[in-house]
Formats: sequence, C-alpha cells, structure tokens
Amino acid sequence: MKTLPLAIAALAFATPLLAHPDHNESEATSPEQVGTEYMVMETSADEAAQGPFLRGLALLHNFEYPRAAEAFREAQAADPDFVMAYWGEAMTHNHPLWAEQDFEAAHAVLGKLGA
Repeated sequence: MKTLPLAIAALAFATPLLAHPDHNESEATSPEQVGTEYMVMETSADEAAQGPFLRGLALLHNFEYPRAAEAFREAQAADPDFVMAYWGEAMTHNHPLWAEQDFEAAHAVLGKLGA
C-alpha cells in the first residue's frame, strides 16, 4: 500500500528533471550578449549603441535593474542622441512588482537629454 504513494511522489519529482533540456556550458550566453542574439528591433541608434540598448531592454524585462541601467548608459555613451537609451535607464527606476518608483531619479535621467 505504501509503494503506490511513494511511486507517485517519485514520478512527480522526476518528471521535471526529464523535461529539463541538456545545457552545454560552452554554449551559455554571456551577460554581454543577453538580448542581442534573439531580439531584433530597428531603432535610430548608431550601430555601437544598438547592442547595449537591446541588452538593457532584455535585462529590464528580467528585473535586472542595475545591470540594465549600466547597459542603457553604455548605449547613451555610444550615441548621446539616442533617446530610447535614456528612456530605458529611466525605466530602471520603476519597479512595479514591488510598488517602488523613484520618480526623482527617473526625471534626473530624462534631464540628461540634450545636456
């Protein structure tokens, strides 16, 4: 009688392991490549700013706010007139899941436009 619940429990825990794909560490995406391989988006940015912007966008959508801000600042440095890079950095100060918004910091980022 005890073997049936034990078998069901073992099957329940083993099934996700069987479904997990085999990952090759050498094929892992580096942090610098996040968002640049799979994301295609036409922007007005210089080519040097496009990669960091896409990486920042991917990091932003993965709630990696500090790393996203760095990527957006890298895009700004590559193309100071690329407005979306400033928007992206400003968005890193909005954390809707935790009801945290730093409006002053976001406005300060947008204040860098045209400076």
